[in-house]
Amino acid sequence: MIEIKKWCAFGMGLVALGALAAASVQEAWAASNPATPPQADTAAPTNPRYVTAPPGYGEVHVIILGVTAPFFVFGIQKRFQEIPGVEKVTFILEEGLADVWIKPGAHVTDEDIAKAVRSASYSLGKIVWIRKPDEATVAHAAASSAGSASATSPTTPAPRN
Repeated sequence: MIEIKKWCAFGMGLVALGALAAASVQEAWAASNPATPPQADTAAPTNPRYVTAPPGYGEVHVIILGVTAPFFVFGIQKRFQEIPGVEKVTFILEEGLADVWIKPGAHVTDEDIAKAVRSASYSLGKIVWIRKPDEATVAHAAASSAGSASATSPTTPAPRN
């Protein structure tokens, strides 16, 4: 009976030590990770790690919760690239921030972005549109290409009566 009491006391000591270690790990994590996600719309211009999309392109910053390792970033990038119109996706793991470039004239909605995050099995924190895709750039490019195409296309002869 005394042997059992020794083992129980030893086990209780381990449980208490484990709880103490878990509490200190949680405190250290909380101190190094702020409670609120970074404000992507204010952080982008000042942080040298961000590269701004070229003129005419749309750009959206997406805060994704729960991404803990570089391996998981690949799945998120793959889901974003499945959205028609997405040109490029970069991810900053430390901030949980995806920077998504959208081709000029593409129509990508918040719901498309949220669906991509959910299909990668993560939670969406926030969507911040830095710039919507430029419709004028696409309209101008389409008009100039249509004008040049009609000038070079062969004409069809008129039907004979």
